[in-house]
Amino acid sequence: MSPDFVTDALVSFSGFLMKYLAALAAVGALTMALIEAYKKIFDSRTTFHFNYIRGFIDNDQEAQKTSKEIIEKMNHNYTFSDTLSELVHLMSGIEIGKARFIQDSDEEKLLTVFSLDVANMMGKIQDAVDASIDNPNRYPNLFIFATSGADTGDAATWMQLSQNPSVNTDPAMAKTRSDLYTRLHQLAKRKLDRLQLQLTYRWANLNQLYANGIGSVILLITLLWISRNEPMHTGDVLLILLASTIGGILSPIAKDMISWLQKVKTSV
Repeated sequence: MSPDFVTDALVSFSGFLMKYLAALAAVGALTMALIEAYKKIFDSRTTFHFNYIRGFIDNDQEAQKTSKEIIEKMNHNYTFSDTLSELVHLMSGIEIGKARFIQDSDEEKLLTVFSLDVANMMGKIQDAVDASIDNPNRYPNLFIFATSGADTGDAATWMQLSQNPSVNTDPAMAKTRSDLYTRLHQLAKRKLDRLQLQLTYRWANLNQLYANGIGSVILLITLLWISRNEPMHTGDVLLILLASTIGGILSPIAKDMISWLQKVKTSV
């Protein structure tokens, strides 16, 4: 077998794949256009951000445990369920009493802050958390959520110290306050970093899942339409389903694959 035969076969196969992938790239472009249109029309990112953050707060077992420990240490009756209300209040400027009754991200269009991209939204959340650390007795639930995972004694001590203005000129006391604030602030920042990573990862995965699913449906409808006048058996239907599924998975990356194949053709 001559090398030229292998080269010609490779070039021919690459040409066939490029035509197939060009069709998949068109499906991928249509799919992404439909997804983006849906996100714009129904404001799905706002709803996703709001619901994900609410779930992140509600399922934070560490914060609930810290809340109980601080209640025992300081004899204060905190309501951990108000964490989201305090966060919404500090992020959006909504009256905290009104924020307690917000259950939907679209309610009265008050929560537009959740429609921001992840980086900008997390900046707003970071500002809200900083405010709760500066005023832990005014925003105790958000403070407990943000600093959960730290030493409970640190959180309780800071809540006590923050009640008094920092007028003590004792260097040792000033250092104690500074170290305590720094520890709690750094822990809160790490927790928000974790929230941002999880939020970004989940959003990207959902977009990928919907892209694959919608691409598969578009391909299935297209292939069934093309074969509408031909007699079809069970094997034909299964083959179309398989081709649609594989095509839907490949369609989002078809454009990149075409670029790779073009490099292969130019190198042989």
